[in-house]
Amino acid sequence: MSIYSISNWAAGTYVLNDIVRYPSNSSIYYYSLTDANTDTPPSAKWGGVSSINGVTKPSFIWKPNYSVTAKHQPKTTQIGFGDGYLQRVVQNINNDLLELELSFELRKEKESQAINHFLYARKAQESFLFTPSSPHDLQKLFICLSWTDTYVFYGNHLIRAMFQEVPV
Repeated sequence: MSIYSISNWAAGTYVLNDIVRYPSNSSIYYYSLTDANTDTPPSAKWGGVSSINGVTKPSFIWKPNYSVTAKHQPKTTQIGFGDGYLQRVVQNINNDLLELELSFELRKEKESQAINHFLYARKAQESFLFTPSSPHDLQKLFICLSWTDTYVFYGNHLIRAMFQEVPV
């Protein structure tokens, strides 16, 4: 299956990480969460869409490996006074947005296709929901500015992605 041409949902059997569009001809995609997903339009057995503050958003459902790097870079302005005294003032309301470096190692073909499709469909422009691991385990909005997919060997992909938190 190509990440560029996704079928509309139709009654039938779907397996883990199958991708469908529902309703037909929309830009809403669902990803099967089980290996025996039959005859049920996207519902609890499907992932990829969630709501925050009453707004429906795409939802990144795959769990990264434990090698997560979280970068913080609070933005402040320094004001210098006499005798070397410095005062630091916080810039803006959202001055410390989270930046995550994620790895998805040893992923099979179907899961790799689903992850790549999800990121490709957002085109580094549309925000999506994601819940990072502890200690940052709160659902937030992110964008993915870049990712790489390394075909390690048959049935084994390595995906590295950079998620950047965006204000609500």
